[in-house]
Amino acid sequence: MPVEPEEKEAEMQARVNDVVINYKIEGPGDAPFVTLSHSLATALELWDLQLPVLRGKYRILRFDTRGHGSSSAPRDPIRWRCWLPM
Repeated sequence: MPVEPEEKEAEMQARVNDVVINYKIEGPGDAPFVTLSHSLATALELWDLQLPVLRGKYRILRFDTRGHGSSSAPRDPIRWRCWLPM
């Protein structure tokens, strides 16, 4: 008898360059990944209404961008030059 992959939900945090990023991973463990990123001034809950459609087929990664939702904001202001090629 085949064993169904376990459907898991996890809310986690990762520290990246002194900023804590909040994220959730949901859906079957062996499903293809889909990453959902929210827009400015929102949070990962923006995608809640889409989850029932996606959750059965995909492993879903949602995250709060820095300074949004449960992610922290950096202490220093954003320096755009660090994102530009030198």
